[in-house]
Amino acid sequence: MKRDRQIARRRLKTALLGGAAAMLMAGAAMAQDASIRFDIAAQDAGSALNDFSRQSGVRVLFPYDAVAGKRVQALRGDMTVQQALDVLTRATGLQVAQNDGQTVTLTAPQSGSAAGDGADGTVQALVVTAQKREENRTCRSRCRHLRRKI
Repeated sequence: MKRDRQIARRRLKTALLGGAAAMLMAGAAMAQDASIRFDIAAQDAGSALNDFSRQSGVRVLFPYDAVAGKRVQALRGDMTVQQALDVLTRATGLQVAQNDGQTVTLTAPQSGSAAGDGADGTVQALVVTAQKREENRTCRSRCRHLRRKI
């Protein structure tokens, strides 16, 4: 009898936690779809992204050096968080790397690398080879330039 109660309690707790999690996820999804009145003045891109964060309630992480010297036009009107974010990312040249509905991480587009780029921006393989060099052990004990490194 006691065992049956414990099992029933566990099942009830699991059901309640599952329902609460579902409600939180649904709330986050609805918040993304709901229209918000944005009033972001024409200004430098960093300040505009910070204003977007304050007005939308979504944390925005972005590289400040990538938006340095860039300006964006005013963003005013009713729109979803995603629509406003799309306008700002187009204006700044940043890309959304991650968006979980509460925090958005923006990155600068990747440019060429030492390994070389493909046409689609993928990095090709870079092969590095090395060879072990043999040393003259007697030189190590006599030469000053090698003694300093040891």
